[in-house]
Amino acid sequence: QLVYTLMAEVLNQSPNIVLAVPNYVKKIKFPLEILPMVSFIGSLFNALISLLVLIAVAAALGIYHWTALLAPVVFMQMALWCLGLGWLLSSLGVLFRDLQQIMPLIAQILLFATPIFYSPQLVPPEYQIVLAINPLAYMVETLRGLVLWGQLPNWSIFALWTLGGGLFALFGLSVFQRLRHTFADIM
Repeated sequence: QLVYTLMAEVLNQSPNIVLAVPNYVKKIKFPLEILPMVSFIGSLFNALISLLVLIAVAAALGIYHWTALLAPVVFMQMALWCLGLGWLLSSLGVLFRDLQQIMPLIAQILLFATPIFYSPQLVPPEYQIVLAINPLAYMVETLRGLVLWGQLPNWSIFALWTLGGGLFALFGLSVFQRLRHTFADIM
């Protein structure tokens, strides 16, 4: 649930990040692209504290796996997806003010589309495609495997999801940069 919580915080905070600081947009020359990054870093700090608690609880229950030391690698991959989403939603949030109102609903849908409270093996075959295209589902299962079961991820699949996250981050940043010049006029 750590990975989902991090993504949900980005979903819920991003549409309002630029709108919350109109003076940075209108009166000051400020690198606005760092606003989603700062918000993500705050959420990441909370997630890493929760990860330490998870590892401590797992150790208290007698679950020791050296692979838990690789858990921050999942958060590095997660950073790419979250930053791309943050840039995209913060720029679209200026254009579509109601976007911040629907983000909690989207976060709730994402909760049930991700195997957090159920095993992915319980999903019927016709719905397995939802898990296959959901990067959050992959990261949840990878983190669960590293910390709880001592399983290393398939590094080639991990690299593909990381590449996808990097491309998504570049896409989000390019949309943000393209729409940035319109922020002052719209606000």
